[in-house]
Amino acid sequence: MVGSTGLRQARGCAQGMASPSALLLTLLCLSPAAISEDPTPRIVVRYDDVRGKGVSRFSESNTHNLSTLLLHKGGKELFVGARDAIFALNADEVAVQLKPKISWQASKESRSECEQKGRKNETQCSNFVKFLQFLNETHIYACGTYAFQPTCTYVNSNEFVRMKDGNNVDILENGKGKCPFDPEQGYTALIADGDFYAATTNNFLGTEMVISRNLGSRQALKSDYVSTWLNEPIFVGSSFIQESVNSTFGDDDKIYFFFTETAKEYEFYSKPIVSRIARVCKDDAGGKRILQKRWTTYLKAQIVCAQPEIQFHFNVIRDIFVLQPADSWEDTVFFGVFTSQWSESAGSAVCSYSIKDAQKVFMGPFKEFNEATQKWGTHTGSLPSPRPGECITAQHRQAGYNSTLDLPDQTLTFAREHHLMDELLQPLGARPLFFKRGINYTQLAVVRVTTAFGDHDVFFLGTGNGRLHKAVSFGKMDTHIIEELQIFPRAEPVQNLLLSKEKNLLYVGSISSVLQLPLANCSRYRSCLDCLLARDPFCGWDKAAGACSKVPQASQHQSGFLQEFNVNNIAARCSAQNEKMDTVFVAIPIGGGFKLSCELRSKLAKATWLHNGKALAPAQGSELRPDGLIVVSSRYDNYGTYECFSVESETSQLAARYLVNITIDGGSYNPLTPEPRNEKHTSTVVVVLSLFLATAILAIIFLCYMLLRNRQNCNLSTVGCGASKSPNGGILDCCSTPKRGPNGHHHNAPVFYSSRESILDKLKGPGTPTKNLAKDLEQNAIPKGPESKPFIIIADTSGPTAETSI
Repeated sequence: MVGSTGLRQARGCAQGMASPSALLLTLLCLSPAAISEDPTPRIVVRYDDVRGKGVSRFSESNTHNLSTLLLHKGGKELFVGARDAIFALNADEVAVQLKPKISWQASKESRSECEQKGRKNETQCSNFVKFLQFLNETHIYACGTYAFQPTCTYVNSNEFVRMKDGNNVDILENGKGKCPFDPEQGYTALIADGDFYAATTNNFLGTEMVISRNLGSRQALKSDYVSTWLNEPIFVGSSFIQESVNSTFGDDDKIYFFFTETAKEYEFYSKPIVSRIARVCKDDAGGKRILQKRWTTYLKAQIVCAQPEIQFHFNVIRDIFVLQPADSWEDTVFFGVFTSQWSESAGSAVCSYSIKDAQKVFMGPFKEFNEATQKWGTHTGSLPSPRPGECITAQHRQAGYNSTLDLPDQTLTFAREHHLMDELLQPLGARPLFFKRGINYTQLAVVRVTTAFGDHDVFFLGTGNGRLHKAVSFGKMDTHIIEELQIFPRAEPVQNLLLSKEKNLLYVGSISSVLQLPLANCSRYRSCLDCLLARDPFCGWDKAAGACSKVPQASQHQSGFLQEFNVNNIAARCSAQNEKMDTVFVAIPIGGGFKLSCELRSKLAKATWLHNGKALAPAQGSELRPDGLIVVSSRYDNYGTYECFSVESETSQLAARYLVNITIDGGSYNPLTPEPRNEKHTSTVVVVLSLFLATAILAIIFLCYMLLRNRQNCNLSTVGCGASKSPNGGILDCCSTPKRGPNGHHHNAPVFYSSRESILDKLKGPGTPTKNLAKDLEQNAIPKGPESKPFIIIADTSGPTAETSI
């Protein structure tokens, strides 16, 4: 159900719409306030704690934009394209540079010309290496912006040097149509069977956008500069799918492109953006008379990523990842990250699509523009034969069409005017896999993990502020964010993710550095419950080792590990595993304040406290906080055992245990562990206490006598105030205010925690309800002056039993 805010927003967006298709655009404007799927990362790891086995980082002073990544086919080297340089790093330890870098700067003439045309020197008129890919077994093809003059070169991957011609001059090729002019423009490219396919800008101003093929043995082709082909596109990704493999009808391989563009098929008061999937056939040779040197198989369709309950559309695709099983291209799945044009702060969604569904869309009806009505609609007439946009298959060859050059003019004429499909590519499950509110995902990588419970897709998502989310999908309506890592010391966007399942590593490219991370850090989880509650398909509880470890992918080696992804069964799975928790002994003076820390590692957990086995509720003078228990002024009944439990998904585990002993004048008050005593000892204590009481009565009588004697020296209206001689012979004025030291405290009083203000100062912090503490202090007044007691903060330890005392 759409909230009132969303409806108001939708009505505002609908103004100016004049066609039935305006309904779809109305839905784009709806607020995502009603979206319930907003998983919270279970744990958050700060930058200083992102370390351990498999973690490595590379950076170099005055080197930026280390975002183009290429892993050597043998897995030994990671090649990194940066601004004015290419690096060869150790793929197992990226902090290690294997060979001297290749410096590849734009010429002085190119930089000067770039500046003269109004571009910025450092951020635009450098050579940003945007493309690195193997051309063959030994050579890499590299392309860079080269100060707004796109240029490409060849790199010998074994010697890691640029190739030279017969005159010993570095080989440079024109990169127009292969690489963008502007380093900030969206771009994607790949090499398939020796041909270079790219989607980029084709002129200095960035007004001509093109999808092209060149470099290889096939005919160079490109899209037409017509808005029905491409209309202000922003390219995000591409993929080569070998659909000819095991094809029963001799199908052709295809290259898919993913981008956003301004939709022409909708009438709207502003420019509506839609996400697209487009494809061309590998053996497309263009037309003979019509569409010469142009694509004849170029088709595109709209991609939908929407929340069905409220029809909120995430219409802007940010990144794409293609998960293609090695044994079957038919099981290929496209995963996309989407945001909303209408609410950038709304968050991000992840949707998935089947290649089979994409094929059905491209074989469906076409959308066309009606010149008479000036509106877009579904083409309802008959189609030419062969069908426009189809690849050449065995059926075409049997009919005498061995190449697109043989296609009839009628088919090519229709193909030139009809690129857009009428049907939309819908996500698997008809909904996003998950939605994260307030997060701008920029990059995506996916790996499929095999467990005893089946296959699970694990997502790695980079954000615009330098965070990395690791999530897992367990089916419809059940996506879990395992962890959030702060991978950079300062906020900067994640610009590239490269995943290697063989090496179990993830490589992250950014403006400042290249980071290497393990796909799983199971040792982060210290108990069986913590290990299983993480719900990480990579991790399981090793029963023999008594530790959380990476589970082998081979099923025959998984029997010794505990795994469970149904939260309702986790407690039972770990019931037989002994979990140890040390007890921290604490001695607190009567009247002293203290805090018992209880740090919950999981953001999905809540703390529950027990005191001597009974549930602890907030009492006068104490406060339960997310990070621990605060007692402002200890009393006799504060003695005993305190236990903090982490409760998550109806599963509880002990997080901290303390034994608090209340001390009195250096002694101990703890009825739980009383000292053994006999009758003789008791009698002696009674005699001593009687003598002490008699002495105290005599002292009081003497004091009253002295006060009455010196009453005339006091200017008071009440009885009991006077002056007497001090031990050194001086007169002690009982009416005067005691002098204070330079720090504002009474002489001989403790410097810390001796007043209400000092305790509040120590407790004050983010989220501290000082008003309630002040009220508690009034009700549990802490003695001032020499009798004040210190306030102690106690943190639990994971090592041997510790004792904290005054």
